[in-house]
Parts: sequence; C-alpha cells; structure tokens
Amino acid sequence: MNKNDSEDISMNHFKGKQFQKDVIIVAVGYYLRYNLSYREIQ
Repeated sequence: MNKNDSEDISMNHFKGKQFQKDVIIVAVGYYLRYNLSYREIQ
C-alpha cells in the first residue's frame, strides 16, 4: 500500500461532500473537543 492508495481511501469518505476535506476535519475536531449541543449554541 503506497501513499496514493491511502489518499484514495481517505478521499472516499469526502466524495460528494459540499465542503473541502480540510474544513470537515477542523469541524469534526472542534465537535470532538468541545461538548456543545446545538441548543447551547443558539
């Protein structure tokens, strides 16, 4: 398994998504780091 194979596998998770991969990764990081519900944000 080379680098291109691992990139292809990881890109499948983001295929057809509205946002860029980097934006999704940052958003998930914040979601996991801070215990906020949608109700608390409003």
